[in-house]
Amino acid sequence: MCLVPLLGDPGLITYVLDILRPLQRDHDEQEARVFHRSLRINRGERWKRLTELSGQRKFHLMNPSVPITCTLPFDGGMWRRSKQLLKMVRYFRDGFMVSGDMSPQCLPEKIRTVNLIYDGSTEGSEFRSGWCLASIEESLFDYELLEGEEFGLERVELPSLLTESRGDSSFLTIVN
Repeated sequence: MCLVPLLGDPGLITYVLDILRPLQRDHDEQEARVFHRSLRINRGERWKRLTELSGQRKFHLMNPSVPITCTLPFDGGMWRRSKQLLKMVRYFRDGFMVSGDMSPQCLPEKIRTVNLIYDGSTEGSEFRSGWCLASIEESLFDYELLEGEEFGLERVELPSLLTESRGDSSFLTIVN
């Protein structure tokens, strides 16, 4: 320690360090608190900022597609992508997506299927083979509703998305 030659007493240095360590920790925690609070603003502050930006005619900085209640620093594109991903995650329920032989799809197949369902290109359209997104989402809703339910003595047949391959292409069918 470089303080020993200066002060001459190791006990005094230990005593001073015992006092300074908690003070340093409190200082670091306070700085961290201030920093993290600066990342989050309340609704009133957010509305005030939006009013100021509107008054300055800086509409491009307002991010209109992000809800006013969102507490994280999200931009419009991030918000749209997160909403889309949250919709897509629901499709990964066990047993909902099956292959041509009615066996459950493995994870890479499920990822490809979901990506093609939401694909706006010709490939996605051909994969959906005439099924609109609303019909596909309705079958998922029905699956979630009926999953684990039994009506009387007989078990209800759950809807599923069947992916069949024909040559180089694959096609989607809703099985009810």
